[in-house]
Amino acid sequence: MAVIKKKIVVFHIIAIINLCENTQAFFGDIVNTNSGLVKGKLNKFEGFYYYSFEGIPYAENTAGENRFKPPIPKKSWSHILDATRNGPVCPQMEMKYKRNQMNEDCLSLNIYVPANITKPLPIFVFIHGGSHFMSSGNTDLMYGPQYLLQKDIIFVTMNYRLHAFGFLSLNTEDACGNSALKDVILSLQWIKQNLKYFGGDTSRITVGGQSSGATLTNLLTLSTNTNGLFQQAVLLSGFAFSPRGIIRHPEDKAFVLGKILGIKGYDTTTLLNRLRKMNAFEITDAFEQMYKTNDNILAPYSAFIPSIDKMCAQPSVEDVPAKILENRIPQVPILIGHNSNEGAFMMKTIFNHLKELEKLKRDLERLIPTDIQYPPGSKKAKELAKAITYFYFGKTNIAGDEFCLMCLIDYITDISYGVYSNDAWIRKYKKQSNSKNLYLHEFDFDGMLNWAKITYGLNTTGAIHADELGYIFRTKSTKPFLNNIDSRSKKMLVTMTDFLTDFVKYGNPTPPHRNNDIIWPEFGKEGNFLTINDNLRVMRRGTTVRMAKFNFWNKVYEDYFSYVNRGGKITQKTMQ
Repeated sequence: MAVIKKKIVVFHIIAIINLCENTQAFFGDIVNTNSGLVKGKLNKFEGFYYYSFEGIPYAENTAGENRFKPPIPKKSWSHILDATRNGPVCPQMEMKYKRNQMNEDCLSLNIYVPANITKPLPIFVFIHGGSHFMSSGNTDLMYGPQYLLQKDIIFVTMNYRLHAFGFLSLNTEDACGNSALKDVILSLQWIKQNLKYFGGDTSRITVGGQSSGATLTNLLTLSTNTNGLFQQAVLLSGFAFSPRGIIRHPEDKAFVLGKILGIKGYDTTTLLNRLRKMNAFEITDAFEQMYKTNDNILAPYSAFIPSIDKMCAQPSVEDVPAKILENRIPQVPILIGHNSNEGAFMMKTIFNHLKELEKLKRDLERLIPTDIQYPPGSKKAKELAKAITYFYFGKTNIAGDEFCLMCLIDYITDISYGVYSNDAWIRKYKKQSNSKNLYLHEFDFDGMLNWAKITYGLNTTGAIHADELGYIFRTKSTKPFLNNIDSRSKKMLVTMTDFLTDFVKYGNPTPPHRNNDIIWPEFGKEGNFLTINDNLRVMRRGTTVRMAKFNFWNKVYEDYFSYVNRGGKITQKTMQ
């Protein structure tokens, strides 16, 4: 009995300290937030101790009438919330998670804090990738934060709604789209209000993401709904300015989904009412049918992605990003980069869809980016298709037996993974006199922890899409190699986590006081960027092998915009 009383007294002391208005210190595994008390757990990793608080809800259940609507802030609770394990993941295809791990009541946060901190620490909020239709913010598979925590930052992830649940839009007030983006914004509001209780410095929040998570981050930097919620941004291999960043006519995809579910006609009210009454997994199964019948080998499948949501009471994407940038630019420092061979991520997809490859060979207009909307079969479309084919393949007919796969991969890197569009928006952004510091890199390291190559069994040169994750996080795929990695890979693990955490802490990946071997300069007027390989090299945009590609696409888009401005006929395409 005495032991129980002692525990109760200790708990009350902790709770009272946390409730004290004049302190924002972090004391242990029970934290009092504005929503209520949460209990986490103490973890040990190679002699390093840290606390984890997982599955903290930041929004109400999104099922039923709340489906496709902006999230509702979670009501406060009076009990001690058990935050010692991950919450459910949002409904998705069974690629990474099983159905018994999924639930529509999935909007939760995971917070990781070094133990024994003596001062408020900067916060890194990470938005997971997954082509907008899979994965989660849970750290069991991909985002183990131990290496980052050892460098004195707090790490936070969140779950947000996926595929149709997160991005379906009917361009109506009741289903105006971008629910997932609004989920992330609400989570950032919770973080801003509560991370001080976990020992975080809420005046130093960096938001970042990889792949589709970086695309969402890019959109957050352009939104008026995020003012003051973060002070810096990290974009890894994902950009809202690519042709795949925004969907045009999103209602078309919604009606395709409805048709698969047996909902006839094109009445938005009927479709919405029926979808809200359906079981979440019926909708997920219908989305899976859409996914499996996709015949585009040029990019990962993304039927439901961010859209222009002017119909929303509080729009999060008011226009296509390029248009937004003309009137409003990001007001935070940015660390941004891509991998040297991004497109090779699609190699297995291409080999598994050889019929679709043959269709591409016979219909070269498929190579025209979807934000270039010449009428199909027109003289302009045919000429551009031939020009693209000749530029990447060295000939205008690729229907023969000999096919240059790596030529196609180069195209996918530039267009589908947005290396060109990333260059274009950075140049446009940096021409603004009030632009903030921007640090650009190209990750080109091929070692023992390249995440995507290990996960998908791919063997190619350079670094493909998502390879960098193995040098930032402790992942399920790379964990078996961590105890026996070579010196090159170990050094890169240190290098990448240093760059990232120094940016989070100081707004500069190589701050002067750290006496780094190399100084990573800001992009500036010279177009500086860092090539990350065994030998770190500062390069200038105008001296790289990519310049010929950038110049080619600059001319393509100049011609297209000139054509449009002269009143040329266009045919609307679904994607931006």
